[in-house]
Amino acid sequence: MTIIKMIKKEISHPDGAFIYGLSDLHVGSKEFNENEFKKFTQSILKEDNRYCVIVGDIIDNGTKNSVTGPYEATMSPREQREYAAELLLPIRDRILCMVAGNHERRSTKDTDTDPAELIAERLDIWELYRENMVFLSLKIGQRSSNSVRPPNYCICVSHGTSGGQLIGAGLNRADQFAIASGADLVVMGHSHKPAVAPAARLECLHRQGVMVQRKYAIMICTAWLDYGGYPMQASYKPLPISPNRVWLESNQFGMELMQTV
Repeated sequence: MTIIKMIKKEISHPDGAFIYGLSDLHVGSKEFNENEFKKFTQSILKEDNRYCVIVGDIIDNGTKNSVTGPYEATMSPREQREYAAELLLPIRDRILCMVAGNHERRSTKDTDTDPAELIAERLDIWELYRENMVFLSLKIGQRSSNSVRPPNYCICVSHGTSGGQLIGAGLNRADQFAIASGADLVVMGHSHKPAVAPAARLECLHRQGVMVQRKYAIMICTAWLDYGGYPMQASYKPLPISPNRVWLESNQFGMELMQTV
């Protein structure tokens, strides 16, 4: 039997909370749009009920055997780790969990050194880090009475693997896993194709002897890259920097997906 230990967090804000997915910064890439990312992190700090999950590919981490090599980068992989931690430091207390991406796994595979884990240690959030996938149990709001309890949300965070060229590739891959995972919200990155989608599945309530419809949501994070480099070389179309977020209700279970255009 597989047992996966969840990370448990509580946000006591009475009005609910916004959750942002931060993925595919590719710090060290010439195409990394640092100015846009800094403005975005500053916006998170403007309200005390804005939080984020880190979804991998924080650094570009080019190696001699990867598609993007080390000689194309603006800094060495070690410098990328240090600078990425510096960029994330202002929002450290807003980070709920963190996973690695395929670019960090280049080093894990070759040298047994995980750059994402080192960044988490540098930020002093190592207990919130998982290499492959996080299941986050998130309670939102405050208990108002013995009969009214704050809702709990099960959030699955994984970097993802979809490399399809169509705009729905990331959503299709995430939806397959969302059905299997049972999570209320699945957050992925990797495809660089930002998107959000509501969905539903049937669940069995044995005690009542009925099947019920339960809603869930999918959020595919934006990348923080301008057009150029490998995508231009491979004749891929440009993709927007388009952050998204989900609003989690506090007085009852409810989610609202929001996509910036």
